[in-house]
This record gives sequence, C-alpha cells and structure tokens, in this order.
Amino acid sequence: IPTEDIVYWQGHEKQGRIAANGNQHYDARYGWECPQAPGSLNCSRWGSNMTLTNCFWSTSGIFRDGGAIGFRGSVDSYGYVPHITLFDSATTQLTLGMTVHLSASATEHEGIQMLAQRAGAWRLWLDSAMRLRWSFNPTRGPAAAASSPLLGHGPFIVKATLNSTTVRLFVNNKQEAAGTVDSTTETAAAAQIVSSTAGILVGKGFAGALEEVY
Repeated sequence: IPTEDIVYWQGHEKQGRIAANGNQHYDARYGWECPQAPGSLNCSRWGSNMTLTNCFWSTSGIFRDGGAIGFRGSVDSYGYVPHITLFDSATTQLTLGMTVHLSASATEHEGIQMLAQRAGAWRLWLDSAMRLRWSFNPTRGPAAAASSPLLGHGPFIVKATLNSTTVRLFVNNKQEAAGTVDSTTETAAAAQIVSSTAGILVGKGFAGALEEVY
C-alpha cells in the first residue's frame, strides 16, 4: 500500500546521544537535505532527530555498516522525537517499520515493551507473551492486530501498516495479523488518524536493540 515516508532513523551512528533523521528532502531554498541525500547534509530544518536517554550503541545491527540503538529494558531508557507538523500529514495511510533485536532478558520481561508510540494516535509494542501488538486510534474507532509470539532473538524485520480501513502486521515479510477499523461510527470511506501533538517515543521498557526505524 502507499506509505507516508516522513522520517528514517537508521540508528548506525555508533556514538553520541542522537540518532539522526536520514530521510532525504528537497527544499527549493536549500536543495537536498539530510544524510541519505548525496553528501553530508543538514536535516535540522526538516524532520526530527531522535534524542537518546540512557541508551547504548549495540553491535547487533545487520544493515549498512552495522550498529543499532540499544535499550536497557527500563522506563528510563528510550529515544524521543519531538513533534513536528509534518507528522500530521500521515492521516489515512501509515507504515511503521523497524528491525528488532531481542536481548536475552527480553523474554523474561513481565511488562509492556514499547517499540514506538505517538500518544493518542498509535503504538507498537511487545506484550508479556512476546507478541507484537499494533494499535491505532482513528476517527472511526480503535483498530488493533497482534502477532504470534516472537521466537528467538531475531533479527525480526517488522512492518506495521494502516491503509484507511485495515491495520496489518508483517514480520520478516510475512503477514502475521490484520484488523479492521470500525465501520459503524462514521460514514466516511476512510478513517483518519486522530490528530496528536505528541512526539514519538521509542524503546521505552524494551530490552534489545532497534535499527532502520521509519
């Protein structure tokens, strides 16, 4: 399905407290911006970088030159991306993707392991049975999908999508689950993602590493 590509945190910096937004963008005033475009370019005017708190740089990454953002499984270990109005351009279609590496302690975690969420709008998390859960809060009522339990430590290439009427979860290019947006609360053909002023919270409570987050 068509996607809304807004940001792309590759997570391969291997140092510092910033995971840079690497999604290229063209601005008539400045030309091509952000690191994915040719050369070393600046994306500070467009998109948002992810600030890391109490994280570490993992060596488990499998893409590009390796590396991944490591999270400690505690509520004080997370990445945060401030809200920008560009996030609101994803209204009826959205794809959230990432590569997930589970640590040895992830399967022993008793609480929710948040992979990513935009409060009031959507979230992707692992429950205590190690099932991926993907939920939306669109204007036509909530929609959700849950995978079978993840086995082993990965890597797991995860995609979670919304295409107006259906939410889907894919793991390693296989559809694991789907859910339908409630069609009884509105007559409009497409559900709209509820507007939110929240930023994006990544990895809070998660024990493992993430890379290629978009």
